[in-house]
Amino acid sequence: MSGHTSFISSKILWLLAGIGLVSGACTGSRSLNKQVPVNKDTAPDYSLIYVIHGDGDYLYHDDGKAIKADEHAVKKAYSVALKAHHGEVFIFHQKPERKAALFFPKKDREWFHYRNGKLVDYGTYSPQNGGLQAEARIYSARTEARNADTYFFYFGHEIPQAPNSVYHRSASDLYYDSRLFAHDLSLFSNNIALTTLSTCNNGTPSMIRSLSGKTEAVIASPTELHLSYLDTEGILMLENAPDTDVIALADTISMTSYQRLSQEVATAVTIAVYDLRVVSEYVDELYEPYLEYKNSTSVTNSRITTARDCFSLPEYANIDQTEGVQVFYSAPQFGVKKGERAATHSGWGCK
Repeated sequence: MSGHTSFISSKILWLLAGIGLVSGACTGSRSLNKQVPVNKDTAPDYSLIYVIHGDGDYLYHDDGKAIKADEHAVKKAYSVALKAHHGEVFIFHQKPERKAALFFPKKDREWFHYRNGKLVDYGTYSPQNGGLQAEARIYSARTEARNADTYFFYFGHEIPQAPNSVYHRSASDLYYDSRLFAHDLSLFSNNIALTTLSTCNNGTPSMIRSLSGKTEAVIASPTELHLSYLDTEGILMLENAPDTDVIALADTISMTSYQRLSQEVATAVTIAVYDLRVVSEYVDELYEPYLEYKNSTSVTNSRITTARDCFSLPEYANIDQTEGVQVFYSAPQFGVKKGERAATHSGWGCK
């Protein structure tokens, strides 16, 4: 096959050049195992999956500097991958897909496979549906950690609850919603220890209920989350302590992210860790009043509704189940009168 590098985006050319891999690439994928030897005597201790959505508006400004949130998240994922010497890392960048001759997809989405801190494979692909089927297919065909714990990180806008929602800017015919996300998550592995949702407003009874039985723990925000996203380097605790409990890992990731965000932004910061080994026992009790609240509101588009702490609502007046949830919260510094700012948050968002 003739080599070319046209599909490698400029933002990662420096990375490939730095490890001697910008020598040509085939359309679709190319194995680099002969160029980058890795130790295959033992399976990886763990598997990390990053899915970073970039098919939307992800531009924000920091001190006047324009930053594309998805590209920033990809760069941070690269940093983790290069340090994961005892694991494997897959990075999927869901970039906008262009069409050749108006009809044929150009395979603009990119994927990267790291093993022992080295890039061993990469390629481009097109979505199979609005969810994660294409990513799961690529992962299942190449993972070398089939019996190891898997850790899943999703970066993007709020995953909508409403069925058949339009989510991808360049593909309005592909629908995406929380039900589809939860279904496709199980296509990756039966051993997903932690699912991290670096999105707004997905720490809800509905989302957590849909993930029960598919993952042991979840990190999510029940409110807005700044586009600078969560920090995931805490997962590298697995390098020295592969038996670290998933909640300890989740708490480390959440605390590190909370400390940075609470210093950088003036809005509220709310990050919650849900231990589904505990929460799954009672999440149905939270889901029923959640539906009552949604059915009682006149707002029909939940994506533009301000999320409220579920336990501040009358529908939750007789419920006190909050076990298995650790919340990292700081109140907003403006927009709400000081005396009216909530001192705490239950970790459950309703919108």
